[in-house]
Amino acid sequence: MGAVMQEEGTIEAPIEQHPAIPGRMRIGKNGKPSVTHFKVIERLRGFTWMEFDLETGRTHQIRVHMKHLEHPLVCDPLYVSAEPVLLSSFKKKFKLSKDAATEKPLLDRLALHASSIQLKGMDGKELTLEAPLPKDLQVAMIQMRKFAKG
Repeated sequence: MGAVMQEEGTIEAPIEQHPAIPGRMRIGKNGKPSVTHFKVIERLRGFTWMEFDLETGRTHQIRVHMKHLEHPLVCDPLYVSAEPVLLSSFKKKFKLSKDAATEKPLLDRLALHASSIQLKGMDGKELTLEAPLPKDLQVAMIQMRKFAKG
């Protein structure tokens, strides 16, 4: 969330289990080495669309590293907030449909998607698996581009 200032960079910060909160990780001197490369894809008002490339594969690595940079992922209930993304938060003159009691969120889940993963097959050959952007993230991006540009 928010405007990440650098266009690209690398986060090198060790990740360890949080001593007081089960299932949660944190940056800590006793953690395992963790390296995340990032690149800004698009900037929108209040949000930054990013791409990550992991050198290591630690539990919650992207989530922990982005929280460490003070730019946690959208809709992350474990590290920041489960608050949904609402169109009314950035569309001027938003009006709720007269048939709706409440506003339907544009996005109400962790805004994270693995677009591709590279593995070595049993034969030792490199294998790349790809997955298109899920529909909910596509719709959220379309609306953000339309109403939250700049």
